[in-house]
Amino acid sequence: MNFRSFPFLFLLMAACSSSVFAEVKPDSQKGTPLANPLPEVALLQYLAPEGKVRKGEIVAVLDCTSYAAKLREAQKAVSEKQAALREIDKNLEAAKAESGIRIPEAELEVADAERTLGKYVEGDGPAAELALQLALHDAEAAFKLQSERFAARDRLLEEGFIQKVEYNNEEVLLKRTRLVLEAAKLKLSTFTKYDKEQTVAQHSRTLETKQTEVKKLRVKIAAQEAASNAALERGRKALVSLEAERDRWKELLQKAVVRAPGEGVFSPGEKINRGEEVLAGQVIGFVRD
Repeated sequence: MNFRSFPFLFLLMAACSSSVFAEVKPDSQKGTPLANPLPEVALLQYLAPEGKVRKGEIVAVLDCTSYAAKLREAQKAVSEKQAALREIDKNLEAAKAESGIRIPEAELEVADAERTLGKYVEGDGPAAELALQLALHDAEAAFKLQSERFAARDRLLEEGFIQKVEYNNEEVLLKRTRLVLEAAKLKLSTFTKYDKEQTVAQHSRTLETKQTEVKKLRVKIAAQEAASNAALERGRKALVSLEAERDRWKELLQKAVVRAPGEGVFSPGEKINRGEEVLAGQVIGFVRD
């Protein structure tokens, strides 16, 4: 059989690579009938002439142009869905990698805030308060000493042992030590009532803010990962459906090429001609031993 006169046939054979045998029941007089295996009316593009055929030899080709177009669309949809799934998976992996960096960094900030608060509560705060207490103690001692010196100068002035100017100098020193004492008291009182409490509150707020940021970050990352995983799951289900649709069109394309189920003599069906429409299940020829 010479197929060079049927260039369309070889193009079709490239798309329909595997053999499909029509499911038929043998006829004792005419042989094994071969019918249109497609689920609808199809144009008969090629019909082999009567003669000997080998098993698997093409005896008829039905128009599968629309199926080929559907297959291309389905394959495109499959490819696009696969690309989308790869992108989602890539983004998910990137998000996981980013969370592996951002969460530890945020946790380090929390630990640093905890150390700062603890350092102030247990160290810097008490040290500052102690320094103010020491300053107050020194101021009290200086004022007491100067008060005693001034009292002595007061008697010496009355008895004429010192000049008025020396007395005035001691009085100035007394006033100065009194002011220093009042300032020390004020600083200690202010620190105890306001500064210490406000500093602890400030460090506590910083710690709470950092802890809240870590919690929000964990929730955000978990939500992103959950959304990506859900999108992957939906995409995979959609891909299965698209692949099933693609495979259906592949199968129909393969069925469009009718091959001899065995070696024998092929006879075209009655009133069956190339270029005519063939009903689904309609016999297009017979192969007899």
